[in-house]
Amino acid sequence: MAAASCDIGHEGVDVRKSSTLWIISMMATALWVTTALAASVELTMHWYLALMLATAVASIGALIILNDNMTRARDAQKYEAGRASFDETVRVVCAAIGEHATRMEIATKGHGDRLRSDVLTAERLIASKWRGETIAQYDAAMEAARRHGSDTGPLPIISIGPS
Repeated sequence: MAAASCDIGHEGVDVRKSSTLWIISMMATALWVTTALAASVELTMHWYLALMLATAVASIGALIILNDNMTRARDAQKYEAGRASFDETVRVVCAAIGEHATRMEIATKGHGDRLRSDVLTAERLIASKWRGETIAQYDAAMEAARRHGSDTGPLPIISIGPS
């Protein structure tokens, strides 16, 4: 049982609940025995009533502490059950997130491959178009130079990029 500080008594003294329960239970037992003995000794009524009152107070104190201990044990058990349920829920959610991440990685890999293929195809088409235009301009210039009778033809016009 865990140690708990008690505000009653000397400063800095650590009193366990089990020892407090033991003390009160022993006091109640002693008072019950004393009350039984007092009935056989024939004490005066006010002493007998005082013993009965002390016995009742000690017994009620023991019952209160027992009830508190049982309530704490029940609360601790409920807390542990709730904690276990929460931990299981967290595990299920983490597993679902992991499965989703795996599916998303597979899907995005396929999309990425397709996009890369499309981009490379588009770049090839643009490059081919640019090369075709450049070659067509060069061929047109060569043909124009041949028609004018130039042996070497004009210097080829090479553009820097697509026009």
